[in-house]
Amino acid sequence: MREHCPSNIDVVEALGRLYHTTKNYRAARDCLEKVALLRPSNVEVAKLLKDSEALITLNAGWEEAERDGKDYKSVLANKEQAVQLERSGKAVKTEEDAEALIKEARAKIEAEPANLNYRLHLGHLLAQQKRFDEAIEVYQEARKVNPADPELDRRLNNAVVARFDAEIERLRAAGDEADAAARETERNQHVFDELAERVQRYPNDLRLRFELGMQYFQYEYFDEAVQQFQLAQKSPKDRVQALFHLALCFR
Repeated sequence: MREHCPSNIDVVEALGRLYHTTKNYRAARDCLEKVALLRPSNVEVAKLLKDSEALITLNAGWEEAERDGKDYKSVLANKEQAVQLERSGKAVKTEEDAEALIKEARAKIEAEPANLNYRLHLGHLLAQQKRFDEAIEVYQEARKVNPADPELDRRLNNAVVARFDAEIERLRAAGDEADAAARETERNQHVFDELAERVQRYPNDLRLRFELGMQYFQYEYFDEAVQQFQLAQKSPKDRVQALFHLALCFR
């Protein structure tokens, strides 16, 4: 199911939980990392992810100790790994914590360049620190690994929009209202064009259909909005809002 529906986060979460139950902690971590990034308020998933990370570290430590003939104390003495786990588990990260996690994420990518989750995690960390140019570069590099991942495209677009928003806020704070308005127009055009392009690439993604419908509705292209909402109503998540906006379009 995950192969056929990579953007269905409920499927990814279910798979992560199954991997954790069957003690395949590395596979569980890969799934749960993606879920935690999209659903940061899900405490249970955050705990499972943290447990998976800890068990990966412990298991690796036991295997190494067994090979080298060491006792369990040598495993538990690895303070650096403990610090990294603590940093990962913090809801609010200091600049020092973030920099350490970014460095760790880059090292993981270097070790496993084909692992898309590591690249998504790095992009998320950079975006959190408002380092949008770097985040965008990471997502663009990730596209070379997997050029057809709807979640990756969504992250890339969010980073570009966040960069626009930060620049608009900076211009307004400096009193440059004219340039801020110009950039806002450019931002809105980017959102519309990028969304229309993604719908072309992923025509079966009903969430994208709903979002594009909302764009058409916002600019009063009601006939075009109707087409998108009629498709989007098939999505259980967006059905009510799609029907509501469909009614507004007809009115």
